[in-house]
Amino acid sequence: MRRSNGSTCNGQAIVEMALVLPVLLLCLFGTLDLGRAVYAQFTLANAVREGARRAIIETVPNSEVIQAVVTQAMGVGLVGTDVAIAGSRTAGSPVTVSASCSFELVTPIISDLVGSSLRLQAQTSMIVE
Repeated sequence: MRRSNGSTCNGQAIVEMALVLPVLLLCLFGTLDLGRAVYAQFTLANAVREGARRAIIETVPNSEVIQAVVTQAMGVGLVGTDVAIAGSRTAGSPVTVSASCSFELVTPIISDLVGSSLRLQAQTSMIVE
């Protein structure tokens, strides 16, 4: 493309793209990381809630409650040792199920700023029936 004074501006678009593209990609991948983290937190909270429901409705051993939490949290990377059950599990008393897991970030610059992983936690308390 020629301007009226005879100069060309072919390289201007490439330079502008080179300046803007890294920022756009950082925003895009940062948004994807945030979405993945929110999904993992909601999945973990739902799994803990399901484990607490199982703990109060049926008289089952703690190992089955832990297995229910791990099964519900599929895809989050939760293992049985990350799940804890507190309370006496007698009628009328509260039982608390909690879990925590590590969430790995994939965006390099963001992981340099906040750390390569985040610790996600969820806890639910219900009254034993």
